[in-house]
Amino acid sequence: MAVRPKLIMVTAVVAVLLFAAPLPTSGQPAARVPSVGSLSTGPSTGTSSLSGDLAALGYVEEKTIILQLRYSEGRVERLPAVAAELVQLNVDVIVAWGVEPLEAVRKATRRIPIVMVAGSNPVATGLAASLAKPGGNITGVTVGQAELAGKRLQLLREALPQLSRVAVLRDPNADPAVVPETESAARVARPGR
Repeated sequence: MAVRPKLIMVTAVVAVLLFAAPLPTSGQPAARVPSVGSLSTGPSTGTSSLSGDLAALGYVEEKTIILQLRYSEGRVERLPAVAAELVQLNVDVIVAWGVEPLEAVRKATRRIPIVMVAGSNPVATGLAASLAKPGGNITGVTVGQAELAGKRLQLLREALPQLSRVAVLRDPNADPAVVPETESAARVARPGR
């Protein structure tokens, strides 16, 4: 099942906002508006549909949240400069979209919390100590991890006790260890096969 990047971003932003500032209520003095930075290797879209999604949750861009969306326009070599720009803006949190943006942001700051949205393995690349405890100022979401192969098979077996065969479809750009880890987990679960 593919997870929509927009849904991940909204989830990450809302999670950060729960810690950064409560939703405004009438009669309260105006609080500092939380600022969320975002760094991606993709092209700038010019506009953000994220504002509408956050508005549905009660957030209003520039009033209850400030979004600082940055893109390297497909040029990985630009990531360090763009990450440094977000640090200079003193955002409250930075969402890093992928391993390269995550590495650039991690090198740019040890102070600002970083939410990773990575398609590959941040542990194998040395960007996180472990999935359970990434360490430092990094937390977040990663998909397609080989380490989860055994858990996926376990959940399938619980849902379908008579399951005897499983096919694995994967993105060729995803973590290459997914298939061998799945095969290994299947052999452990069903010795002799």
